[in-house]
Amino acid sequence: MRVLCLNCNRGSSRISGEILEKNADIILLQEWISHKTDQSAIAQDLLNSLGEISSTRYLVTASKQKHIILHKSDRILITQHDSSILINTYFPAGKTIERNEHFQKLSSIIDNLNLTPMLIAGDFNLAPRKKDGWYGNTHSDFTKKSERENFLKFLRKYELYDLGMELDWVPTLERDINGKSSRFRCDLFLLKEDLLELSKMSYDHKFRTQKGLSDHSALLVELEL
Repeated sequence: MRVLCLNCNRGSSRISGEILEKNADIILLQEWISHKTDQSAIAQDLLNSLGEISSTRYLVTASKQKHIILHKSDRILITQHDSSILINTYFPAGKTIERNEHFQKLSSIIDNLNLTPMLIAGDFNLAPRKKDGWYGNTHSDFTKKSERENFLKFLRKYELYDLGMELDWVPTLERDINGKSSRFRCDLFLLKEDLLELSKMSYDHKFRTQKGLSDHSALLVELEL
């Protein structure tokens, strides 16, 4: 199974060709289109080339084979692909309290549905470790201690592992803010710990570095299931 995760910076229909080139079985997109209004009803028409589409205001999950929707809300889309449960999520980019509340909401949904997610992926809008966020030449103070604590609690509770920690550090988001480079590893694949030996993760930074695509890198994971 090959899974792609990408924050499209509202340009999924424009870059659908580049996404298709990655030949993923399952595609998890965040900010797939402008979300000033909910346009999820047109996702299938705009992105039909990507396969079977499920969508929300912020999220699209596409797959080569049919899948089942287990939960759908603006920032959380849970789907079942054969026996595998995947969660596509987009954490709020605003205040710390909003991200902490999102952790609580996501955990509550998982528990209420009695799910065992295999993979949780998306734009978490936080730096899991201090070294994952930079502003200029210093560590960014955007991500607060409580967010990192909630992130670690979440990993432990559901026996998940942050696959990005296995690779040499690189940002998945980079943009200039007030003349300084803001760089974050905020796009994440969280995989069940017992599947680590069956997985291989990589980045495609073309989506972030090539003009006209996105401001985020794509994440790819190969799973030998």
